[in-house]
Amino acid sequence: MSSHDDAAVVLTGHVRSDIIMLSSLLNGQQLELPTVRRDKTNEKLSLLAYISALLTIGDDGAPFAPSVHAVSGRINPTAIECLVCAQNTGQISELTQTTAIPAAGELEEILDATNSTRGAELLKRWAQDVNVDEFNQRNYTLRDHLRDIFQILAHLRTCNRNDPAFLAFTYLIHRRAFRKLGWRIEELLTAWGDSPFIVLKEVDLTKIKTSSTVGISLLPFEYVVLARYFPIQQMETSQDEMIRVEYLFRIDVDNVLKWLDGFQAFFVALSTLFPCPSRRAMNVPSPRNVKVAVAYIRLLVIIKPIIKIILSLPGVETKLLSAEIMQRAKKRVKKATEKKHRQKSTSTRTKNEAEDEAEDEAEDEAEDEDELEDVDEDEADDLSDVVEGDSASKAQTATGRMLLSMYSVAAWKVSVDSLSQRVNKFFGMQMTVHFYSCPPVPRTKGDPQLRAKLDQLFPNMGLTKGQKQFSKMLDHWAKAKVHAEAALMGWAFAQCEAHDPQFLTNDVAIAVSKKCCYLCWRLQQKLNQTKVLKLSLPGTHNGIFAWIPPREIPEDILFQLRNELLTVLRDVDHSYSRQSSDASNNSEEEAIISDMVSVLGDIVTNGL
Repeated sequence: MSSHDDAAVVLTGHVRSDIIMLSSLLNGQQLELPTVRRDKTNEKLSLLAYISALLTIGDDGAPFAPSVHAVSGRINPTAIECLVCAQNTGQISELTQTTAIPAAGELEEILDATNSTRGAELLKRWAQDVNVDEFNQRNYTLRDHLRDIFQILAHLRTCNRNDPAFLAFTYLIHRRAFRKLGWRIEELLTAWGDSPFIVLKEVDLTKIKTSSTVGISLLPFEYVVLARYFPIQQMETSQDEMIRVEYLFRIDVDNVLKWLDGFQAFFVALSTLFPCPSRRAMNVPSPRNVKVAVAYIRLLVIIKPIIKIILSLPGVETKLLSAEIMQRAKKRVKKATEKKHRQKSTSTRTKNEAEDEAEDEAEDEAEDEDELEDVDEDEADDLSDVVEGDSASKAQTATGRMLLSMYSVAAWKVSVDSLSQRVNKFFGMQMTVHFYSCPPVPRTKGDPQLRAKLDQLFPNMGLTKGQKQFSKMLDHWAKAKVHAEAALMGWAFAQCEAHDPQFLTNDVAIAVSKKCCYLCWRLQQKLNQTKVLKLSLPGTHNGIFAWIPPREIPEDILFQLRNELLTVLRDVDHSYSRQSSDASNNSEEEAIISDMVSVLGDIVTNGL
């Protein structure tokens, strides 16, 4: 069917509902499109990315900080005049017969955002017990945390660069982000089935023919700490604690395994300072643990040239890639096996067992979304983008993904340092901070004929043959959201179209706490084609998730997005057809297990 024919396709009867429904059917699909690299020359985007990283801290209810936020505003070459922040917006349970167009968003100024006196007090009290007063809470809303950051920046712009307040800012941010930091550390130590440093010790490193030497400038205490972990010859250090000395570090066949042991011990030490959050509430780290962890993260950044040399050695890329594939295959086999064991006949299954199975399936679906993000280390959030800059190209290799994972733990440190260095020029004369929020959207009542229409258009997906596929679509539909970056794009488009320069210019940069989905990226491209404004986003993982179009998007663009989704869904439908024609008599679960066991065996026997 041609794109011209797509205009005649009738689904829900409304283009907005069509987009929600089609994106819900495609939820979790990863499109095989070129990875888009972030424009490293875009100073506005870089500045906003630092702010976005500092806002990514998590709380007891969401320790991994999964909720997406986006930041934009009016920025001149040297300062932010106005900052606007938004979050994803979901739906309410109320049903409406017709498609509900999202209500107009509200722009609320965060009062007192530049109160430097309170900012100074926040820094002064960063180490005190939590929940004693308003200055140290266990959990923070995005709005309150945003306010606190700008109050602190307002104070820091009046300070001398050597003022202890700058270090207090670093400690405060890391203490608030302890859950997310702990998760990032744990992720590195387990993502390859084991720590990558242990995995790399299996590489035949006797093939190293030459040695490498790296010169690193260190303070005396930094040298002493590194000497605890790494194969560094003990030397006398300067008596002056503030004098840096350049030391030469050697990496060769005789000591490379000791370097790997050192990195392993280094990250294990970090994990004891900031443990991975569990389902139960964790203690906020002590001031001492925060200070030690920040010192370790600082050293991790300093010795980055050494791990880069190790990751470039022969055999390292192949070994890491093999471990990645093995771990992913094991996860799929485990999930498929557990699902097969859960299945029982209706006659023997108790009510409690049925409820447990439903919960397990819900967890499986959540893991499926996680797997989509795990394809690219940087897709989970933009923290590594802050540290590495051109993370898109690095994520194309296994060694690049490991490097991104290692240095995502330094994102808060890098962001604090970058903002602190420019804080004297950071604020415009009339700096304002705003929160843009869209009211939750009522859910659209389902059309009884929709299932039949979909089955007619996409016969190979079996929507009428079984309840599961259609039910999954409805579940995703119920969880569809107005994405934060899409909301800001719609708001910015309306502002620029009305020639209202109060909050932004026509050159609009938007930083996002996670990579953009396919639909947000395409929306950016289509709005840019209108010439009303120029939007810049950090990049896309090309994944599709249930998506509610913002209110301000012109209808012609909505139809273009709808038709693109129809094209993608037809490709998926055709792939279902191919899978059906090649299928054996095995069940779906048996086929998955058989395939993955075969893959595992082939890797073990023959390598990659």
